Parts: sequence; structure tokens; C-alpha cells
Amino acid sequence: MEQVPLLPITYAGPVWYYALLAQSEKVRIESKEHFVKQSYRNKCVIDGANGPMTLAIPLERKSREKTLISDIQIANETPWQSLHWKSLQAAYHHSPFFEFYEEEFLQFYLSPFESLMEFNWSLMQKFMELLQIQCDCVPSDAFHHEYGNDYRAEFSTKNKILPQFERYIQVFEDRHPFIPNLSIFDLLFNLGPEGLIYLKRAPIKINSSQN
Repeated sequence: MEQVPLLPITYAGPVWYYALLAQSEKVRIESKEHFVKQSYRNKCVIDGANGPMTLAIPLERKSREKTLISDIQIANETPWQSLHWKSLQAAYHHSPFFEFYEEEFLQFYLSPFESLMEFNWSLMQKFMELLQIQCDCVPSDAFHHEYGNDYRAEFSTKNKILPQFERYIQVFEDRHPFIPNLSIFDLLFNLGPEGLIYLKRAPIKINSSQN
């Protein structure tokens, strides 16, 4: 039998990430890898008036490359939560569902978080709750150099090989063309509860065997 999908933890990961969750019964979330640069593990990309905008969670630098993702600490000496929330407000306050979900996410940008894994995991659970994604997410208990259903390398910010996502209306569509595979924030604030339908019909291939 095929192994269940193995995904990295992400910061408000892209649409493709949540499509994998929506189309899977169970996934494993990597918790034993070393931190990977230039990935969605501490970055998300949202829509902006001038095009894609990257939000990055600052991390403590000490031994970052040799530290398990589960042990990575957030550098809270910078006001990143306030800056990210202001960016989200500026990008999406005119979207159809921002006001509906605003209070659900404000807590993540007011309450202190020390661990990147804790913050990302809690935020992921909130997105799954709001989108009604019924997927059993289980942290990995060991690091696997080889894994049969491995998506860990797919979520690099440099990866340009993406499924052909269907267009939906975005806030700044009068200023620039449709931008696919933005952060799940973009899909949720623009489509609301219909986001689950979009994710389930996204053209991705995933092994159906779950063990």
C-alpha cells in the first residue's frame, strides 16, 4: 500500500497545499526535518495592489540550519505580527469574506507565539476548521530520507511547476491578472465557505491509498 502524503508544515500555505489536505483522508506533517530555507515553512504570499507580496516570520538565527523544525523559535523582538496583520488588512479588507473571518485570525496576531511549529500548526487547524477540511493530520515521529509519497520538496517558494488552478475573483483583478496558488488566506477571504469546493476539484494527483 502507498504511504499517506508527507507534507511540510507551512505558514498559511498556498492553495495547492490545502488542496492536498482537502483531497486526503490522512496526511503526515514533517516535524523531524532541519529547517529549509526559501520555502513556505515561514513564508506566505498574499495578493497586493502591485502584485504578490511575501510575508515572512522572522526566526532566531542561532544554529537555524541545524535545528529541527519543531525546535525553531520565532524572533519576536521584531513586530512581525502587527506588520503581517496590517498587510492582511490592506490586502483583503475589501474582499467578500474578510470581515466575516477577521476575528478568527486576529488572535494569531495578538497572542505571542515562541515556536514556529506551534504557530503554523495552530493556524493550519483554524483554516481546516473554517473550510471544513476533514483530514487527519499527524506529526511525523521520525525523519525519512526517502518516502514514497513525499511532498516536502514541492513547497519551495521557487517551485514554478504547479497545477492549472481555476481562476476565481481576486481583490485586485482590475490591476493585474489572476495570481494562482497564493496563500490560503486569499482563497478563504475571496471565496469563503465555497473554498472547500474549489480545493476538492483542484486538478492535483494524489495516491488514494491511506495507511
